[in-house]
Amino acid sequence: MIEAAQGSRLFNARPADTNDATPFIATLNTEITKLLVCNNTGSAATFRFYHLPAGETVSDIEFALWYNKSVAANDTFIFGGDTGNGGIALEIGDRIIIQAGTADALSFQCYGVTQSIAPND
Repeated sequence: MIEAAQGSRLFNARPADTNDATPFIATLNTEITKLLVCNNTGSAATFRFYHLPAGETVSDIEFALWYNKSVAANDTFIFGGDTGNGGIALEIGDRIIIQAGTADALSFQCYGVTQSIAPND
């Protein structure tokens, strides 16, 4: 029997540079239900957010969910899967890759649920 676990924060990250970073690798089936990207600088900043299936490598467009998405100065981008199964589904081994267009400008907060396996009776 498979049940959904209670939601929790999957990762938080604040890229100190503009290189690709891997803040999350799914060790269980996972659904991202909310993503917040906060720009706490006085200028607009961009980010890239990729969902890479297990075994794949970063491709600028193919696996990008948001590519050079702009976040206004002192603002927050919010993605929320507002309905059941309305989030981003990750299978075991899938990775989330993020990239900030400006170092030390963006904070990523990601929330979701992971699959849990109930004990056998």
